[in-house]
Amino acid sequence: MDNFMDNKDKRKKGNNKRELCLFYSKIISFEKLLFTKQNIRTLIIIGQRNIGSFNAVSQLMELQELWIVECGIKDVPRFKENCLLKKLYLYSNEIRCIPNLEACSHLNILYLSGNNIHKLENLDTLTWLQELNLANNKLERINKMSWRKSELCNLNLAGNPLCFIRYLRIHYMEIALW
Repeated sequence: MDNFMDNKDKRKKGNNKRELCLFYSKIISFEKLLFTKQNIRTLIIIGQRNIGSFNAVSQLMELQELWIVECGIKDVPRFKENCLLKKLYLYSNEIRCIPNLEACSHLNILYLSGNNIHKLENLDTLTWLQELNLANNKLERINKMSWRKSELCNLNLAGNPLCFIRYLRIHYMEIALW
């Protein structure tokens, strides 16, 4: 198992980082693996196209950073209330809509680039969001976007077939449209 998994437990003064990395392995299910690793704070899963479900991720109560990249996922796992997730990277998958991430009230980085997203939705509850990457999706129009209570300062919409931006109210933000 050590040839595809990097399990680091770094204990430094004031920093107790625990991460699990799975890169291009042939794991079909990781429920049992995660059961023994409940204290993971960073989980990086890249190129795991054989895994049928990522629902076990919601059982990781201390998870703060999650990468599910190039895995062909269409649905995002549901997160439990008051989850500690701060960084969520779901790029280069097959996600068709922005998931409801209301339970992720601490989320400040969200990468959904390289998916099949057609519509901006479910973003208004993410008031701590600082960075949002929606590049290379299928967004054609933005009807109304307002982050009045948000900390958003970086928005990437490059590579989308945007034809229409009706209302965009953003304060002190860097926007990449192409």
